[in-house]
Parts: sequence; C-alpha cells; structure tokens
Amino acid sequence: MIRGGIILKIFYENPTSMRLKANVWLNDEMHELAAGQSLDLPVNRGDQVSFKVGRFSAKHTLSYQSPQASFAIQPNKTLQTAFFAVVFVLVMALFFVKNPPTTLVTIGVVIGLILYEAMMYFIGYRARPKH
Repeated sequence: MIRGGIILKIFYENPTSMRLKANVWLNDEMHELAAGQSLDLPVNRGDQVSFKVGRFSAKHTLSYQSPQASFAIQPNKTLQTAFFAVVFVLVMALFFVKNPPTTLVTIGVVIGLILYEAMMYFIGYRARPKH
C-alpha cells in the first residue's frame, strides 16, 4: 500500500549480530530490516511507528515530532558496558575472596543473567535520532 506523505528514514545498525532482524511497523503494516539496511516510510502526522529487534525483545513505539526525521535502531551500548563492568568487578571480588561458597556464586550468576536478559528485553535496543 503506497501512501502519500513525508518520508521517515529508519536505519538498522547492529554490527555485532548480522543475522538479527528488526521489524518495523507503520500502523499495522510490518517491514523487516537486516543489519545495515535502511527503510523509507511514507508517514503522515498521527501515524504510529514501532519497532522490535529479534524475537525476544519488547515492541517500542518510535516517538517522532517531525515526519522528516531519521532514526537509527542500535543496541544499547550503555547497558552492555555496565553489565560487563559489573561482571569484571565480581570476578575481581571472587579472586580476592579466594574460596567463596559455590552455592552463593551459582545463585549470583543465575540472578545476574536473569536481570541482564530482562534488561535486554525492555531496553536492549533503542532508536536514536540521526542528524
């Protein structure tokens, strides 16, 4: 369905996972993007644009003020950096403790992975305006 209006340009940038696809919806019409691709959507004011990356992430609404805007869907690097920093600190703590209880370490690892995956589901990807 071709519609009139102004073009909203969406880029999908995911250099770490080339196989992971992004789905973009304009109202209820779905478009699929592979890493490195872009999409030109003919939008009018009031149209709802949303996106989802992969199967295991939440669907996010793209809030745009101008239909002529450009967005890039990117992984949330702040979240990934914070997770790896916390893991590094915990590994260093385990090194200095020398003999921690195995049960405590296992529970901590499982809880940490569950929290990381939950955060990735909700805020793992974001759309940033391109200027």
